[in-house]
Amino acid sequence: MIISNMSVPIMGMADTAMLGHLEQASFLAAATLGTNVVALCYWMFAFLRMSTTSATARGEGSSNVVDATQQLNANLWIAFFGGILLLALQTLLLPWVMTLMTQDAELYALALDYCHIRIYSAPAVLLTYVAMGWLIGMKHTKVALLITVFANALNVLLDYVFIVRLDFDVQGAAAATLIAEYTACVIALGFVLKQLYRRQLLQYLGKKIHRELFLSTFSVNSDLFLRTLAILFTFNFFHAQGAAFGDDILAANAIIIQWVLFTAFFLDGYALAAETLTANAVGARDERRFHYASFAALWASFVIALGITLVYALCYRWALPLFTSIPSVQTQVMEYSFWLLAMPLISTWCYALDGIYVGAGKTRVMRNHMAAALFIVFLPAWWIFKPLHNHGLWLAIVLFNGFRGLSLGLAYWTLSRRHAWFSTVYKEQQP
Repeated sequence: MIISNMSVPIMGMADTAMLGHLEQASFLAAATLGTNVVALCYWMFAFLRMSTTSATARGEGSSNVVDATQQLNANLWIAFFGGILLLALQTLLLPWVMTLMTQDAELYALALDYCHIRIYSAPAVLLTYVAMGWLIGMKHTKVALLITVFANALNVLLDYVFIVRLDFDVQGAAAATLIAEYTACVIALGFVLKQLYRRQLLQYLGKKIHRELFLSTFSVNSDLFLRTLAILFTFNFFHAQGAAFGDDILAANAIIIQWVLFTAFFLDGYALAAETLTANAVGARDERRFHYASFAALWASFVIALGITLVYALCYRWALPLFTSIPSVQTQVMEYSFWLLAMPLISTWCYALDGIYVGAGKTRVMRNHMAAALFIVFLPAWWIFKPLHNHGLWLAIVLFNGFRGLSLGLAYWTLSRRHAWFSTVYKEQQP
């Protein structure tokens, strides 16, 4: 899962590196804003991947694979209609969100062009969330790895063709990612259907969803939706505020954020492993195995985060020219590089704990702590540290992730002391 996740931010890194070598910083800034607007639309549905993984792994742990397949059925329909809804609303949604992100007319036009191309991958991306969630829950992680690596390699190749060879700049970056996303969807869904056929479960995809499963699916998905929405608001607010400091700082933040996302996806490999293994333990009602998986994930994530910090400290000066050749942007990256080194060690705890809570079905706890991190920590910190300008923005993000890890850690201790991990919102259904 680590190797698979590492390949995900390569799409963003490839766009950043190739656009960062064009003459104008506005191309990179526009792609950054466009990517974040599209991500805002897509990641509102990221609950589909998480809830599918948890339900599938719990079903495997309790030998209740029929109910898990019906959960897959429900999420596939949500993903399909969610993608169609995003396409239908694009002419209203994208300009409105972009207006909130920037007031620069040139940047607005370039970023909106990017968004209007990328948004057509909405059905494919949301269906892929569900398919990959099922693959992870079933522990077909090698298949998930191959699909992700192939799609991202295709994206990098198409980036080179469209941006470097054909000079399509921002539109080329969007088209490359669009093609790669549809490719991943077709491959992932094909493998899921093949495995369901082999297990004689394919017929459950077409069955009517019973009321209890619908209610439990709605409850979990709504909690995860609100939690994801809070994260997306935080990082898009970060980019919107950074845009006010000029194209160079926005481009520099984009480069640092790509490294931060690389760290997040790397460490999220342990979060996904923890999600699957803890869900298996909850399904089997094995408390000892649950805590063993949780502590293994937390400890390994910390060691990996420490290693990433050391690598960044030694290599980021050497790697910077690979991302941009614009001297003013390079100067800004050096100015704010401290925050790149701080993020892995502070953020590793919330990443791993998120996986544990999703696996256990404690999505409401996650939602509440995320809301507290946003309204009690991030927004007040941003306001208090506004005189520090971009440094204040980065400090607010670091405090946001630090509070998430600390508060979820305290909640873990409380739930463990009460032996409350198995009182979950999911309903056990008999096949």
